[in-house]
Amino acid sequence: MVDTTTSTLTIKSTSNSVEIAAGNGYSKGGTSLGTLTTASQSAGTMTVAANQVVFTASGGTIGPFRYIVLYNNSTASTSTRPPIAWWDYGSALTLNSGDSFTIQFNGANPGTVFTLA
Repeated sequence: MVDTTTSTLTIKSTSNSVEIAAGNGYSKGGTSLGTLTTASQSAGTMTVAANQVVFTASGGTIGPFRYIVLYNNSTASTSTRPPIAWWDYGSALTLNSGDSFTIQFNGANPGTVFTLA
């Protein structure tokens, strides 16, 4: 069960399997999802929902990146933080200064991140 009060789930942008460089509005390690809006289990099905995450480039570019990765940031070493989920945008994206990129789960805010049955 995911603890909804002290969630350590984090979303980050990557180019292939390497995190993009920090700067211009993107922080190394990505952005914490903070408190999950829902983490519920019913009859063996687990549903996790969270608020949207927004990256805004400021003072330069962010990227290029192709993947958004959701991972558990609670373990001590980056080598032991396997991804929980990822989204492939099909080609590299670069945010120019002033551009924003919104990660909105299931088209809603808050939205369902994933359901396991």
